[in-house]
Amino acid sequence: MSFLKRLVDVMSGKIARSNTLIGNHGVRISDKVKNDSSLLGIIVRSTAYCTTDFLVNLLFESLMEDFKYDNGDIELNPFKEFMNNLDRFRSYEMFKLVAGNLLAGIFANGLLSDDDVRINIPELRNQFFDIYEYNDEDKEIFF
Repeated sequence: MSFLKRLVDVMSGKIARSNTLIGNHGVRISDKVKNDSSLLGIIVRSTAYCTTDFLVNLLFESLMEDFKYDNGDIELNPFKEFMNNLDRFRSYEMFKLVAGNLLAGIFANGLLSDDDVRINIPELRNQFFDIYEYNDEDKEIFF
């Protein structure tokens, strides 16, 4: 990111808003396992980082460069229209959904199995859900 773009983002409040709505969730979750070097700590910190990066790019970038029309036009970010409806509670719900999908992807793609790591996967998943503060309704999405 160039210095001038960063300066514009700071002056416009984009960075403060993205930190308030998304970044603070990632920091809070990562701090829960800051000194945990176990597999759980690594997974939690990794998913928090990836979720933060994904949501900040998705919600706060002006153009959706990956969504180009055949004629070369770039789609404006459709999330900007509804950004004022987003608060800390709703943004954390999105955060949990993305993080849970990352965890589910790890298991679905066979990147982590009971045989490989000699740990109890259901226990690991439940600890992950506890750290991310999933409620029973949230957990049903991933079972």
